[in-house]
Amino acid sequence: VDHAHQQNVLHRDLRPGNVIISTNGVVKILDFGTSRYLEAAAHGTTIIGSPPYMAPEQFYGKAVLASDIYSLGVTMYEMLTGILPYDTPTPSDLEKLMSGKLVTAPRLRNKKIPTQISDIVMRAMAPEIPNRYQRAGDLHDALTEEPSFRLRPRVSNTRFASEVNRVIPSLGIQVTPTPKFCHNCSKPLPGRRGTLSECPFCGAEIEL
Repeated sequence: VDHAHQQNVLHRDLRPGNVIISTNGVVKILDFGTSRYLEAAAHGTTIIGSPPYMAPEQFYGKAVLASDIYSLGVTMYEMLTGILPYDTPTPSDLEKLMSGKLVTAPRLRNKKIPTQISDIVMRAMAPEIPNRYQRAGDLHDALTEEPSFRLRPRVSNTRFASEVNRVIPSLGIQVTPTPKFCHNCSKPLPGRRGTLSECPFCGAEIEL
């Protein structure tokens, strides 16, 4: 998200459904079909996004980079508490949304959340744009500088992959194996690589 913001690209639909985590723990953002390049405009003028995660100004067609920060704040709120901060706003709720009356601090819903982290989420979700973090890099810096996050031990890639492999079968998800490529011509090898002794494309010996 920070890279997108550095290029003046506004996503406009950041939410859990547009985030995936690879088997080695790398978080990736999906679906830039709703994004807007802001070089030619001061803000995105189309009213677009997923209502529970939309910043107040998005409902008026005035999305800016800080609108993505609001959406990240809602996503973080949901990660920390297990629930959204409020139901999908209706037209009659917009005034309350603009004033911040719909939001309860995440720490009030989950006492295990450190006060500093709760405050970071609330700032990301500030109803008035100037009171928010302006770019994803600002939010990232606030989180990485926070001791309660920085001192937390990082889960190893091996442990993460092991946990994913344990959970996936119970979900009934079929994982496509990582494709293997010939070390000589870089072309993809057939799935049953164990039965091959040479690359079918260039004839190079297969390194099993």
